[in-house]
Amino acid sequence: SLSTAMRIPMTTLIFKTDKHGLRVVCPSLGPLLGARALSLGRATSTQRIRRGFEEGSNVVHVHDRRSQTSSCFPFSLSFSPSQTSDSVMVCVRQATLEDVISMQRCNLLCLPENYQLKYYLYHILSWPQLLYVAEDYDGSIVGYVLAKMEEDASVPHGHITSLSVARSHRKLGLATTLMRAAHRAMDRVFRAKYVSLHVRVSNKAALHLYHETLGYEIHKEEAKYYADGENAYSMRKQLE
Repeated sequence: SLSTAMRIPMTTLIFKTDKHGLRVVCPSLGPLLGARALSLGRATSTQRIRRGFEEGSNVVHVHDRRSQTSSCFPFSLSFSPSQTSDSVMVCVRQATLEDVISMQRCNLLCLPENYQLKYYLYHILSWPQLLYVAEDYDGSIVGYVLAKMEEDASVPHGHITSLSVARSHRKLGLATTLMRAAHRAMDRVFRAKYVSLHVRVSNKAALHLYHETLGYEIHKEEAKYYADGENAYSMRKQLE
């Protein structure tokens, strides 16, 4: 029942796809679910799960079509409705010092803007609450968000330094989940009023993510911001 589920300690939801469609496995809810997975309709359930992440909720709403019942389960930040027939689990969690080299590797493989290792160390030692990684089932880092608070600012605000997701793990909503985790930490830990970032004017996919999905607005255009001479949009999102 709903009341029973809500009394269960926070759990990790594992999202899998197979020939039966999207399935949600709740390992720590075995007594409640009888150690079985709930079979869900692929489109509707994926949208519902993603909506829970996008709203910053710590509860996911699950609907079992066979019994026509709905339940709510608390969850830790984990994700991955896969678009393939293979089972996938990706956990989004706060980064640690041990993740820094893997974060740099992910950056080198995916982005033209690269940083020295000391820059990652500077971020994680100064603002450890704002760095998140996406960890695959085998322990490999397949995405990260590198964020900070702007120092000596008259209005406290955060900045997204870098966001990257491995090509093999795109279209799963990981970038959105990473960004929202950083947004929440900026708001709750540092009381940031807004968050800013820079994006290439030619990067249509990133612009769609930032504007359409995450609610950023273009603040101004900065000429020749990048090393190759391309302009950048400076974008902002209010956090209050």
